Amino acid sequence: MPLSRGIRIDKFHAYEVIKILNQYNIIDRNYKIHNIDDYVIIPLIAEAIIDQFPQLDFLDDEFNFEEYSKKPDSIKAILKDKIPEDELNKLTLPTSFDQIGNLVVIDLKEHLYPYKQIIGAAIMELQPSTTSVFGKTAKVGGPFRIRQLELISGQNNSTTIHREYGLKIYLDIRKVYFSPRLSTEHKRICKLVKENSLILDMFAGAGSFALHITNQKITSVISIDINPFAKVCFEESQRLNVLQGYNEFIVADARDQIYKFLQNGQKFNYIIMNHPSGAIDYLVDAYKLLEERGTLFLYYFANEENMLDNCNQLISDRIEGSITKIHKVRRYSPEQFHICIEITK
Repeated sequence: MPLSRGIRIDKFHAYEVIKILNQYNIIDRNYKIHNIDDYVIIPLIAEAIIDQFPQLDFLDDEFNFEEYSKKPDSIKAILKDKIPEDELNKLTLPTSFDQIGNLVVIDLKEHLYPYKQIIGAAIMELQPSTTSVFGKTAKVGGPFRIRQLELISGQNNSTTIHREYGLKIYLDIRKVYFSPRLSTEHKRICKLVKENSLILDMFAGAGSFALHITNQKITSVISIDINPFAKVCFEESQRLNVLQGYNEFIVADARDQIYKFLQNGQKFNYIIMNHPSGAIDYLVDAYKLLEERGTLFLYYFANEENMLDNCNQLISDRIEGSITKIHKVRRYSPEQFHICIEITK
């Protein structure tokens, strides 16, 4: 244990003395306070001016204080004892990852594959509540918009309960579309919709938009997804939460369901189309379902350069609606943003 300056206080007065020393910011937080018999020994920083406190019992000799163990604060800090330094410095380690409930999903570059197990173990050390670490092996794709994942550390269990603004969302990240990076967007849309509205979410995935909206407002939301397991997850999430509004989840191809709504004369106050790589192909028909003065939220991947002009052209070539706002949800790539184009009829 390292030597450091200290002060000895009887236990009866320790609390008040510590409050005073805190005001002067002279307690050394790198070391633990020690209890010895009827006294406590408090570590002080080297710059402490003891002449300010003549009434206190400063130790004449330095004391062997026990240091607080410092937890590593990055993957690299953990790996420095497990990978030779010259190798470690050549690696482009992931600096962020998606935390979904007690699961972590990371984007592993090809040159990191030989180290994937120890990187996974390092993440679990960094985030002790994590039970499994998965690596992305392919981009989101297919009709279900799910991502191929490989277990690299922990339990081979891809189900979890993710918490988002107080909501509990049940997921199997191998079987249903969900993005924790859209939590702020879920909340934003929830704030925009009005009470007693009828809302359509055309590409619902796990149903996050519907859960947020009906959790906060008395509304009716119809969610559509082609993935049958998305409905399984959504119904379990409904069971886990006390929701104010009404929900209906339809397993169907979005285009087929649009035609059914059109045949029935169904209209909606709000339509959510969060499928940035494919929603534009459904815009013409979806717009027909929108009430007058209703709002449609179209998600899209747009280049940053000339974004406003390009978006205006994109919409005006297809429908007569007015763009009221273009909201940047997040940066998708160095050149592109994931955006929400808000269209009013």
